[in-house]
Amino acid sequence: MAASKAALFVCAAASLVGGAHGNAFRGNLRAAGVGNMSAEHIRSAVLSEVMAALGDGNRVTDKRLSNLEEVLRPTYAAMPKNEHGNLDDAAARYVLHRLFVQRHAMYIKGLEPGGEQWERNTSTKEVLEDHIPEFVLSLFEERLKDQGLSLHEMTVLAATLEHLIHDEAEARLEKVFHAYNLTLDARVSEIQLQKLIDTYMILFIMGKEPSAIDSKWLVKESAALQQGYSSWPEVRKFMNQIRSGMVASNAADPNYAAESFSFTAATQIVEEIGERYGRWQNSECMDLKEMLMNIEYAGSGRVLLRDFYGAALNNGSWQFSESVEYLRDLGALDEANPQAKGIYIANYVNSPSNCVASSSIFSVCCINECEALMASMERQIAGPEGTVDRIVEVTSQLPSASVAAPREISQDLRGRLQEI
Repeated sequence: MAASKAALFVCAAASLVGGAHGNAFRGNLRAAGVGNMSAEHIRSAVLSEVMAALGDGNRVTDKRLSNLEEVLRPTYAAMPKNEHGNLDDAAARYVLHRLFVQRHAMYIKGLEPGGEQWERNTSTKEVLEDHIPEFVLSLFEERLKDQGLSLHEMTVLAATLEHLIHDEAEARLEKVFHAYNLTLDARVSEIQLQKLIDTYMILFIMGKEPSAIDSKWLVKESAALQQGYSSWPEVRKFMNQIRSGMVASNAADPNYAAESFSFTAATQIVEEIGERYGRWQNSECMDLKEMLMNIEYAGSGRVLLRDFYGAALNNGSWQFSESVEYLRDLGALDEANPQAKGIYIANYVNSPSNCVASSSIFSVCCINECEALMASMERQIAGPEGTVDRIVEVTSQLPSASVAAPREISQDLRGRLQEI
């Protein structure tokens, strides 16, 4: 039979990408000759201009680009392409979203499927102009015109976002150094280094980006974090492990000289913490899910509202304190039966209320378990379409946290695939 276009949208909403027809990065474009350039020439041209625009300290290296491209390739191959063989607007946003969740467990603001920007059909450019300087973004506009984004351009764009995330981390650390009256060329002991890292993480978790910080502000915010975030001691252990590991592995580097650590060393450590924190903190999300599954109502994937609030009142589960109005806004409230209102477990766990850190570019939230399932399907189907039989074959062999493989695909689900 004809190929089914449901291939990579079984776990998420099927309409997020397929219905988009706009081209990415529209604007006043001047790349009339781009269609005659090879993909490698386009990549080289865009890359050289982006690197020049970002300056000498940028991290957009050939090695990073090669690694990024390999990570991007399965998702890119799985997406529908335009007449030029490239990604249109919505597809480009989705691929960027998948990359940062898969690579760093970061949710880039504005790229989350189902978010406000998706509902408003906001363009990729409108989303990214909040994160990428206009003079850099314009380079992509000038090169791409109505062609859409190739794998090479997606790679360069993703590397640019990664670079700007690292820049943001470095700027936050500079504020911390200044708060302790340290210059950026100061050398610090390992105890001082850990204090600086702790302070950096307090800023990150609290989502605060003040123009300047002082000792009074630090005491206040530290107390607020320790009172409101019960996992802070575990976070400190996680950071200590990374710091100790990096100090040991970089012993020959002058920036890591014993009891004389540089700003460069501190920057590298907080960047490593930032890249690994998202996946590390997801264990808390799994604990949260388990707590809700323990009070699940009749295998429905829901928790009755009375049991939800009862957990907070009777068991001291401080997480379950959101108002009914807020739960409704999150899309986590099931009101189909007014006499037995409930909470959708998956919607609640993956809601913004469970994000634990935020910057101006991204948030660290619970990882949607569908992301790993989608990644597996993308690798195996390797295209935007697949036959129903192939989709069923792949899906039946996918284990998840709640269902072991092989799983039984019902005739009802097969019928739905046939209809798509």
